[in-house]
Amino acid sequence: MKIKNENLVNYSIILFGLYPVMPNNLKGFLMIIFFFSGLNYFLKKKKKKIYTKPFVLNSTLFFIYLLSLVYSNDMYYGFKNLGPAISILFFPLAFYIFLSNFKLKRKIIQKILNLFSISTFFLMIYFMIYFSLKILPLFPDVSFFDINYIRSYLRVLPMIGHHPIYISIYLGISIINLLNLIFKYIKKEIDYIFPTVLILIFLLFSLFYVSSKGSILSLFLIALIIYFLKEKNKIQSLFIGFVALCTVTGIIFLTPHINNRFKELIKSETYSTQHLDKNNSSQIRVAIWKTSIDKIKNAPIFGYGIGDVQRILNESYKNNYPYLLNEQYNSHNQYFGVWLSTGLIGLLFFLLLFYFNFKIAIQNQDYVFIAVLLFFSFNFLTENVIERQAGANLFFFFINLFGFYNYKNTFEVKKN
Repeated sequence: MKIKNENLVNYSIILFGLYPVMPNNLKGFLMIIFFFSGLNYFLKKKKKKIYTKPFVLNSTLFFIYLLSLVYSNDMYYGFKNLGPAISILFFPLAFYIFLSNFKLKRKIIQKILNLFSISTFFLMIYFMIYFSLKILPLFPDVSFFDINYIRSYLRVLPMIGHHPIYISIYLGISIINLLNLIFKYIKKEIDYIFPTVLILIFLLFSLFYVSSKGSILSLFLIALIIYFLKEKNKIQSLFIGFVALCTVTGIIFLTPHINNRFKELIKSETYSTQHLDKNNSSQIRVAIWKTSIDKIKNAPIFGYGIGDVQRILNESYKNNYPYLLNEQYNSHNQYFGVWLSTGLIGLLFFLLLFYFNFKIAIQNQDYVFIAVLLFFSFNFLTENVIERQAGANLFFFFINLFGFYNYKNTFEVKKN
């Protein structure tokens, strides 16, 4: 049976919904499948057009990374880091060049988000079963809620283990989608509400279970921002926001394993880096950020090149924080990471990418897109998400997927 080019593209997009449960060594194939399905569509279309502006704005960072190789001393490490960066080029190229004539329907975006949420649900079920049956019997004194063991074994989960930040991102995107579905179906299709709410409750529990401070705070802020934007009665929205703040604060401080991680944020020693406590992740980040800022001051315009950033940080760690050197910490802030690699020029284009996509999301009142953008932009404050393939693929796929859909809508309206 011959599959139409349009259907092939749709299938390759929806397939990305399996990303959370795809084996790590196969995740890159999702990008390759989508890229070549887009290329196939482009080659078979007689009438071709391209969207130059969004392509340039969304992909320029890749070329700046590439240019930074010129002044990188460590070429091997530089080319190695370009691996994850290839998605910065591939996704804008596929959407805005290869698929410029393609009509992306909102229901396809919804299908991938739903599949992504279900995949995340099964990922967490798999982890909890694995943790309960395989790990806990080996350590009789460890509880099901021991956060240090939870976060450690998330990394080594067979085939699909990841750093907790990526698991938190899967959870965050899924929660955003499920909240949107609940508000969408609450008055129309009541049959969908109950299973959706149950999955949402489980994923919210999972997010608190892995205790990612950044993602929990990000989702809370996003919920308040979106509600404030949509709610006409601003006084009421502020009151509900205050009640929500009290509720979330209560949950955090009444849950011991979460409480301990959030308490770091209000300890004075967290912001003093004279004596690092390796069990205080917030203090470690503060030390890393201080180091990153010091290094940015020495090369603010062009940075150090994509190949030399880790070496530059390691040299400073060696003199000031030996523990950080042992762990080979990156800048733990994506904005600092881009600035260190490519200087102010790269950072400006990175921020321009956000500005462009926020603009078209707001113009089209696409609150899911706004929420996804906010979620990534907040998480970038504490993690170098796009410096690993798992994070780069995820971010640039979703940003270009939503961006392409909304840009075409805006472009077609202006055209007509």
